[in-house]
Amino acid sequence: MRNLLLQFLLISISVQSYYSLLPPPFKDSKLRKKKIASNFKLTKEDVEDAINFTLRYVKKLEGFEQSISWPSRIEPGTPVHGLFLSQAPDLKAIERGRQALVATKASAQLAYTCCHESGMTLETCSNSLIQSNFLQSSLNESCSYLIRKCIVEEASNKYRSMNGTCNHVTKASIGEAFSAYERLLDADYLNFFDVPKRSVTKMPLPSGRKISTDVVIVEKDPLTSLTVAFTVFGQFIEHDLSQFASSVMMNFNNSFSCCDVTGFDMAPRYRHPFCMSVSVPDDDIFYSKRRVECISYTRSFPAMRSDCSMGYLEQQNQATHYLDGSQIYGNYLEKSMQLRSKQKGKLNTNDNNLLPFADEPKQKCQVHSETDTCFVSGDPRVNMHPQLSIMYTIWVREHNRIAEALSKINPDWDDELLFQESRRIVIAEMQHITYQEWLKNLLDEKYIHSIEKNPEYSEDINPSVSNEFATSAIRFLQAMFSGNISVVNRERVLLSILKLSDHFNKPGVITQENMFDYILRGMATGLAHKVGVNHAKDYINEFLTDENYGYDLLSIDIQRGRDHGLPSYTFYRQHCGLPKATLFKDFLDVMSNETVQAISKVYSHVDDVDLLIGGLLEQPVKNSQLGPTFSCIIGDQFYRTRRGDRYFYTSTNQPTPFSESQAAEIEKVSLARIFCDNSNIDKIQRKVFEQVSPSNPLTSCTCDRILEIDLNLWKDTTGNNSTS
Repeated sequence: MRNLLLQFLLISISVQSYYSLLPPPFKDSKLRKKKIASNFKLTKEDVEDAINFTLRYVKKLEGFEQSISWPSRIEPGTPVHGLFLSQAPDLKAIERGRQALVATKASAQLAYTCCHESGMTLETCSNSLIQSNFLQSSLNESCSYLIRKCIVEEASNKYRSMNGTCNHVTKASIGEAFSAYERLLDADYLNFFDVPKRSVTKMPLPSGRKISTDVVIVEKDPLTSLTVAFTVFGQFIEHDLSQFASSVMMNFNNSFSCCDVTGFDMAPRYRHPFCMSVSVPDDDIFYSKRRVECISYTRSFPAMRSDCSMGYLEQQNQATHYLDGSQIYGNYLEKSMQLRSKQKGKLNTNDNNLLPFADEPKQKCQVHSETDTCFVSGDPRVNMHPQLSIMYTIWVREHNRIAEALSKINPDWDDELLFQESRRIVIAEMQHITYQEWLKNLLDEKYIHSIEKNPEYSEDINPSVSNEFATSAIRFLQAMFSGNISVVNRERVLLSILKLSDHFNKPGVITQENMFDYILRGMATGLAHKVGVNHAKDYINEFLTDENYGYDLLSIDIQRGRDHGLPSYTFYRQHCGLPKATLFKDFLDVMSNETVQAISKVYSHVDDVDLLIGGLLEQPVKNSQLGPTFSCIIGDQFYRTRRGDRYFYTSTNQPTPFSESQAAEIEKVSLARIFCDNSNIDKIQRKVFEQVSPSNPLTSCTCDRILEIDLNLWKDTTGNNSTS
């Protein structure tokens, strides 16, 4: 079995891919020119042989997986348990992931065989293979689903689907939950398929933990302008657009750890092939004192390529790729139905108007008792920390507030119509706040102009979330947390400060008297931190801590970028219009001298620098929170998220657009209004993402400066009382 695994996983031919310079800020996702063999041909028998070979590999894993079930188990409450909770695969993800694994391994086997039989290089064989697909193979059922078209009823539905399908009329699966991330640049794998790359020096890349400790400063570096609400809302939007799926055992669906419960590396006989744990240096300033040498990381679940072509590993996005509130509504119909009360179009809440409580809290949160608080929403990350739990709750309350109002305005509407209309309005509010408040505090005018200059829907724009956005660029948000949760009373007096690390996956504090509103005020009062080398220790040493030790989230994010085959930072900065960098000193155009010195000591070569690290360390563009590379990647994403969404609230191409008067009402909405309408606070600054100031003073929630949406514009005069 070990030889079989080696044949798949250790084809060690290294390569460095170079990409053409494209004008900023946004690019078309063009693949680089590749050397392709004109005489490359596959027979149906070749393809089936490779598929069957892979299926035998999966079957042979069964005995091994059974033998490691107990030694590699995940203990509730531990950091690895907390990490798994945030990216546990849904059963739908597992079903599709198995097919994708077979497709990727079969592709590698076909290229490997071709390389040996034809004398071509593995690179040429892998490039040629992408021209072929699995449509006429035993994987055809999965392929047919991916390339299907929508029927008339699906395409003409007034309301977007729960799972993202049929947003695009002729390509039904674009943007669907459990589909592959898009890529801005081709993947860079050591064997062109799935083996994480090495340094261009042929040596292993430096450990993500070593990079974290040698480059990052565990100190506070607050902004003077933005509030914590900016960071929490950003995480909320991230959850709407992206959720990774962690691999589980292929034959049993069981989760597994890649490190033992004490933090030691798992013995090889117990280490699953999908393990890719982060090694901890012996002299680590934090972990060596706790005798921890291993941070568990399990490779992300694969996804079939969108056109069912053969080729390198793609990863699966469990969220829909649209800005559609899937984090509160669920990412498919069955999950959505479980979250609904089935009365007057509302979502479930508990008796205190908080989110519903989860069954088995010890399994679904990092709590100590089955009576401890753990919430249920459309995304399991709702419990990640109390501020985020409050943001989820605020938006569920907003849905129910709108549903209640619409039921009074239209008493003949049934539950389904009330739910769908309320959901449609809430999604529109989220989209408006994201584009008109959040992004305008994040990006400079150049990128905002590029997003806004042509807002109309285009069927030629792929809205799918890019791997680069999800895996690296949007992860800047972790750097903006201070590590504190401010508790602020009605008079805006700071009552206390809670340690963020004490509350990861433990949201129960918000159930205490007045704490929901106290923490909400704290979000609108506390300072966000600058993006850069400074990180709170809550994310660097104490993430998901079990009171013994926690994880380093930055090193996990670095590892994920390598798992996903992201090329190095140098190629993305060139992709985004910066000059090609061949020496570390070439980074001085966007980084400080101290930063360049630090990364040159930890990386062996300029082309080894991880995208996440390079992007984080760039100095911000004027009037922006980010440097040019992350601005480019995030700007590209939100450009496509808007233009590629037929149901975006401003789109006139959707089956039933909002009327001009309805759209005007939606554009009155602000996050300040959402906070006022769904909490007990009575004063807030009109621009919640910005600090209170003479130009942004505290304002009464009843003041007409914080505009309200007039739902009477949704009064039904047609006599329709159902969606059917």
